[in-house]
Amino acid sequence: MAKFKKTKYNNIPEWALYALEYGASECGNLTDEDIHLVEEFQSQFKRGYVMEVDWETLGFSSFPAFGLACDTCEVTFYEPID
Repeated sequence: MAKFKKTKYNNIPEWALYALEYGASECGNLTDEDIHLVEEFQSQFKRGYVMEVDWETLGFSSFPAFGLACDTCEVTFYEPID
């Protein structure tokens, strides 16, 4: 049975959710700077991840995990550890 490290963020930018799920290269509407921010955030998960978005938490944040102030969601990331 696989084991996972669970990491929860309450401020992931809504605009980045598609890129975080499918890869920044698959999201055609991001700027080069946005892609860099997404990829930099993803780099902390060395073994990849599965993510779960809590859409009920969608709301504006002045301090998102990365980027400028925007709508954000709570997202739980599950990273394999074995």
